[in-house]
Amino acid sequence: MQKRAAKRRPLIVESRADVFKRLLLGWITDANIPLHVVEHKLFRQLLAFLDDQFVNEVLPTSGNTVRRWILQEFEEHTRMLKGEMNKALSNVHTYFDMWSTPNGIAILSVVAYYVDIAGRPQFRLIILEKLSGSHGGENQAILMAKVIQKYGLEKKIGFFTPDNADPCDTCIRALLKMFNPRASPTELESLEGERRIRCVGHILNLSAKAFLEGDSSDIFDSHIAEKDQKKERELLCEWRKRGPLGKLHNLVHWIIRSPQRREFFPSITSGKIDQSIIAELGVWFVDDTLKGLMVKADNDTRWNSVYSMVHRALRLRDIIDIFCKLSLLDPKEEKRVPAEDVLSCEDWVILAEIIEILQPYLTYTKHFEGRAPRFAEVLPTMYLLKDHLSEMRQRYSSNLIPAPYRAPRITLEEPVLDCIIVAAPTDGREREQQGRLQQDTGVPTRGGYSTMESTTGRVPSSPLYQAEITGQFEDNDTDPESFQLSDDGLHFIQHSIKYAMSKLDRYRNLMERSVVYWAAMILQPGYGIGFLQLRLPNQVGSILWDFRDYFDRHYAQGNQAPVSPDSPPAFHGSKLLLRTANFPKKAGKEALDEINLYIQMVPEEDFKEEQLLQW
Repeated sequence: MQKRAAKRRPLIVESRADVFKRLLLGWITDANIPLHVVEHKLFRQLLAFLDDQFVNEVLPTSGNTVRRWILQEFEEHTRMLKGEMNKALSNVHTYFDMWSTPNGIAILSVVAYYVDIAGRPQFRLIILEKLSGSHGGENQAILMAKVIQKYGLEKKIGFFTPDNADPCDTCIRALLKMFNPRASPTELESLEGERRIRCVGHILNLSAKAFLEGDSSDIFDSHIAEKDQKKERELLCEWRKRGPLGKLHNLVHWIIRSPQRREFFPSITSGKIDQSIIAELGVWFVDDTLKGLMVKADNDTRWNSVYSMVHRALRLRDIIDIFCKLSLLDPKEEKRVPAEDVLSCEDWVILAEIIEILQPYLTYTKHFEGRAPRFAEVLPTMYLLKDHLSEMRQRYSSNLIPAPYRAPRITLEEPVLDCIIVAAPTDGREREQQGRLQQDTGVPTRGGYSTMESTTGRVPSSPLYQAEITGQFEDNDTDPESFQLSDDGLHFIQHSIKYAMSKLDRYRNLMERSVVYWAAMILQPGYGIGFLQLRLPNQVGSILWDFRDYFDRHYAQGNQAPVSPDSPPAFHGSKLLLRTANFPKKAGKEALDEINLYIQMVPEEDFKEEQLLQW
């Protein structure tokens, strides 16, 4: 045995030449270096300086050799990957997406997710290939089928997670039909609903964009005439152009378009301005945390760019007001800020409200980024976000803004993932804090409420200034007890929330076609069925029936669990979801199967995400 082991040992030890080859190919592919770099005179001289003889022996003289080496390595890794996926403990689940290269070539990428034979979660990019012809779902399905057959995954097809575009639905439908030729149309429809997993980040993006852009027609009642619907959309579109978001967009882009304005704006945050200007405006206090800070511009592709623009503007509200006042004092009319883009007091209030409405979107988007196992939280999160929007819609059912008020937290950290909780004052000290809150956010507070909480232990303030503001500017000391939005502002927020809820409801309903969302939550010891019992008591029975059917079809082993099983291992995870550890165990000593026993167990309050796979 020792002799045989000794003979095998050299096979797993890389020679110096093999190590050089591996590192060279890794550098070229990872850094996107041209293959013909090996032909470059100075590159060869550089390596020869270290070891001339070795370089002459192992460094290829042609880029064609490097290309051949790379293809050989690729084929070898493909064979290894095929073997690993076919031995996987789980089915192989895929995420696929289309994108275009800078020169316009359509590329289809496919990433596989599975649990390997050692019980470790894996994800692998298995294809990155040009898609010729149509970009439709049928054509994508043909290429996807080739990938599945190439890796021999016909019997291990799991779930599909593309984005929410219609061609992706068509692609999945065509794939399932290819690999289930005997299935009836009804069976295929059921299979598609089960296997089609929605990208939660994309759904959050669509709902947030619906709030900002109003791209859904679902909110209009069916009895409303088409011409009235069209008029409604036109009014909302026009409001977005000339309302607070449109005015801020125009103002920010007006500032950054000019090199002189880009240079002058940070000088205000730093207090480096002419004494004559100070004499004109008065005195303000400079916050060191804002020195050199610039406004942020939004873009057309991501909703959170609008969030960042508004959030930064709220931090810089005083600076923006000073900048606009100075601009309006310029003797040259062409250098003045357009008067219609100067933000009023109500505009700032609406911008602060937009931040509060969109804040959970940013929180949940960040929460679901990365590779943490949080699939069990997807559907509950959709319900929690709906609750948030419903609460916001109820707030704006009346023109009067009610108290208590949750003022957006304007801090140095971005993005904002929490907010200041504003509660009823109990003494003079808290009333004094109310004034500071108004100064910190630059937005009038409502109802005289202000208890500020900060995870950093402090709430940095914006630069404060004392000056007589007239003309385009309004006094910040608006009476919060009687503050009212204009009809246009109220209408804008109300309908924007409806747009967001409509988009969210649409995709939540599509998600619920797949029982795997609820199965993931039920099988997570920290949650169990507690959320269902609290949030969907009338649907618990049907959801458990679907879950039991799914479990029996895919995972049942035919063995009964003991009557009194041990508790599941301790876990520790996200605090975003409602804890349900207060649900009592059900009585009964009769022998029950594994599922019933598990459902009766009290959910564990503390659990570790990394232990989910083991459980």
